[in-house]
This record gives sequence, structure tokens and C-alpha cells, in this order.
Amino acid sequence: MKKRFFTLAMQVAAYEARRGHGKLAQEIRSLIDQAKAAATRPRESKKPVPLVHPRGELAGLFTAS
Repeated sequence: MKKRFFTLAMQVAAYEARRGHGKLAQEIRSLIDQAKAAATRPRESKKPVPLVHPRGELAGLFTAS
């Protein structure tokens, strides 16, 4: 499914380049490259975050006592 999306996005970038919208085409290609790079990086483990010691984004949202 991702491969089909990237293929379609590249077609949109090529279409925009042919229409003379080079900056938009380059921006789309850049976003595609960033998404592909993010997809190949190993993901952080999806371990549950204990609410007694929140980390990351949860640290600002929760307080435990």
C-alpha cells in the first residue's frame, strides 16, 4: 500500500513539474524522500508508559502522586 502511495505521489510531482510548478514538484519529492527515510528507520518499541513515571509527551499531560 505504501509503495502505491509513493508511486502516485511521484506521478503528481512529475505532473506538477511538467506544468511548470518546479518548486511544488521539488517540495513533493522532498516530502516523499522524508517519508521513505522515516519508514526505513527502526521504530521505538511500543511499550506501555507507566503513568506513575510518565515520559515524553505524557510527562506534560499527567501528574501522579
